[in-house]
Amino acid sequence: VRFVVGDPGVRNVIVGMATALFGAGIFFILGQPFSRNILGGGNTGFGVLITALGSGVGGGMLVLATIGSRIGRRDLTFAISLILTGAAITLVTTMNSVFAAAGWLFLAGIGAGSSYVMGFTHLHEGVDDEMRGRTFAALYTLARTSLLISIALGGFAAEVLDGILPAPFDNGIRNALAIGGAIVLSAGLVTLWNLRSTLSSPEFSEETYRTLKDASDAFTSVRGQRRSREDKK
Repeated sequence: VRFVVGDPGVRNVIVGMATALFGAGIFFILGQPFSRNILGGGNTGFGVLITALGSGVGGGMLVLATIGSRIGRRDLTFAISLILTGAAITLVTTMNSVFAAAGWLFLAGIGAGSSYVMGFTHLHEGVDDEMRGRTFAALYTLARTSLLISIALGGFAAEVLDGILPAPFDNGIRNALAIGGAIVLSAGLVTLWNLRSTLSSPEFSEETYRTLKDASDAFTSVRGQRRSREDKK
């Protein structure tokens, strides 16, 4: 616990993924009634929504697994992916047709798959072997607990929020799903905010610093030799 809390990079990923699962868990419990009662798609419509979401997740994971080695800032990509997921889920709740909602869910899936790949990759690279097992145990424990709580509270939240706001958010299911999307979006924004110091003052590896120092020394040596020749002239 001290390691997770004390390491900003690890803390951002674990808290971000756990919060995202808390928000996304609401869709797991309310997705079917959302399709049936609001979109009028029934069980078939729910199948379309799940297919769109799963296709996006698979596509996002495949793309990131292919080009992930070329991405220098995995933590930044992780934060942006969470923002994409949260924004797309929130926009799903404003739709009135199955296929319109499926399009936004496809984007949400791309963001979710990308954040999954980038988050796990960042933890694997940023945590030493000695702490890696316990770090992932903390991630799994917190993530599953968040998912369980959101599933337990999803139906209750939809019931409480029903009829409170004006149309089109006079439906509790739509309201609860919008809150879930907003939670995921907030997780991405908070993660991005926590990265602001590294964005303005990026950290380089020791090898990069040595390379820059060697280049600086070489440049200084060339300038010194040039001035020496000019003085002789």
